[in-house]
Amino acid sequence: MTKKIKFSGSPSYLFYDIESSGLNKSFDQVIQFAAIRTDVDFNPLEEINLYARLSPDVIPSPSAVIIHRIPVSQLNDKPSELEVIQKIHQLLNTPGTISCGYNNLGFDDELLRFSFYRNLLPPYTHQYANACHRIDIYPMIAMYYLHKKDTLNWPTKDGKPCLKLEQLAQYNHIDSGIAHDALNDVKATLSLAKRLKQQKKIWYYTLLYFNKQTDQQRIQALPLSTTQNHWGILVNPRLGAHHNYQCPVLLLGQHQHYRNQTIWLRLDQADLEEIYQQDISSTKAIIRKKLGEPGFVLPPKTRFTDSLSSNSKELLEHNLNWLSTQTTVLQEITEHHCNKTYPATPHLDIDAALYEQPFPSPHDTKLCSHFHKQATVTEKIALIHQFQDPKLVARAIRMMGRFYLDQLPADWQKSFSDHMSHITNQETTSTYVNHYQQARLSPQTALSEIIELKQDSSLDTHQLSLLNDLQTYIEEKY
Repeated sequence: MTKKIKFSGSPSYLFYDIESSGLNKSFDQVIQFAAIRTDVDFNPLEEINLYARLSPDVIPSPSAVIIHRIPVSQLNDKPSELEVIQKIHQLLNTPGTISCGYNNLGFDDELLRFSFYRNLLPPYTHQYANACHRIDIYPMIAMYYLHKKDTLNWPTKDGKPCLKLEQLAQYNHIDSGIAHDALNDVKATLSLAKRLKQQKKIWYYTLLYFNKQTDQQRIQALPLSTTQNHWGILVNPRLGAHHNYQCPVLLLGQHQHYRNQTIWLRLDQADLEEIYQQDISSTKAIIRKKLGEPGFVLPPKTRFTDSLSSNSKELLEHNLNWLSTQTTVLQEITEHHCNKTYPATPHLDIDAALYEQPFPSPHDTKLCSHFHKQATVTEKIALIHQFQDPKLVARAIRMMGRFYLDQLPADWQKSFSDHMSHITNQETTSTYVNHYQQARLSPQTALSEIIELKQDSSLDTHQLSLLNDLQTYIEEKY
């Protein structure tokens, strides 16, 4: 029997997609946000299409520009990033909103989370507050491919299934317009969701994996293996077509520091025995899974294990037999990975410190909320002076510099000017990084990439024009 998720208020889906200045989730920004809000039966209620001008400390990635095909010169008269992000935050936090996209949990949602953080907005409330939460059509597609294949036509590439949105839309005769335009991708995702929902049993079964409590209950209900650990079949498109988007896994336990995280050991590794006889700390076969997020762990019932390859089944049996005789080794693997914490990042940029900063105090949270309601720059400045956390003050000063530089006190203007000098100086750009040890893109690196891309004979005239447009923008601005 399937169950529907219960909501208070009037639930609605917000199908959305973003086009960004690049792939760095910490430092890049939204340049297009498109969404269609629907009722629970997918009847459209509202259509949104927003563009944002580039912030002064954001250097667009040339590779991103030739994909989304948005000329940077056409963004000059658009609203600021702050205005657009405030609107997006409001949309995702409308009570009862189920925010939904295609691979939104793999990219869009995290980039938005950093955008909210950078602009002094609560980065997580759209995940849990006011009956709001998130789903992602991309991993659901993998479930349908494996267990309800007749729902869609499945494109292939090099003899393997391809789950890219563009190919799925084309292969299923979904007219979505030009790919990588945010609104067109939203329409394609909505059309796919309508097809999926026609198969109600698997739709609601899969949908409930995005509910933390249900996900945890399903994990706890998994059978015990010969090692006395819960085990199942994890489905996640990120595992790739060569693994048929799934692998057998053994639950090591809940992480002892990151309480929303569960730790799993892959059981389809040919060299598992060799790996852990040599190095207990190896992460090659380790999967960290957050509750309520992909992958989906299915019980190892015949109807699910039948979709495993014969090789995976053989490795599963071999590895379970080996682990059942290696109690001490398994215990050491479990203790290490369930207690392993992420090291602090040296030279972490303040815009990228979301995961290493504690949650703001109630005092600062309240002031941040008031900040966005103030009409004048003077009123905003007065509130920032009342912040208790000096790192929050530094982040606020940088944010104000992006949008109100000429109206700021002299010392705040200098702070932002120093930040800009750091970005444009080839020798110091890499000094401050995000939690992945990635630096901001510098003007010099972007120009070098443009020169290299122009040598690519596969680019069309529009893409070459876009690169020239970006080159002019960078040379004139920096």
